[in-house]
Amino acid sequence: MVKILFFATLKDIVGAGSLNFQLLPSRGTTPQQVWTSLINTYPDLGRYRELVQVAVNRKFADRNMLISDGDEIAFFPPVSGGSK
Repeated sequence: MVKILFFATLKDIVGAGSLNFQLLPSRGTTPQQVWTSLINTYPDLGRYRELVQVAVNRKFADRNMLISDGDEIAFFPPVSGGSK
């Protein structure tokens, strides 16, 4: 099982700051596969399909890296802002 963290708009869409996700036992799983599964459950996440950033165990990561049981995955929407 992995812990998934959501921030900003993604947290609003899911309705929670975190969820647990059961990995597939017989093959490797990637953050991209987790994200696709989440879109099936929360279709509004789909508008962030190509924009979301991912971190694994608190380090920015490639969406196609293999994740392991016990990992923490965080999904971040694009951010903008700042002040002048």
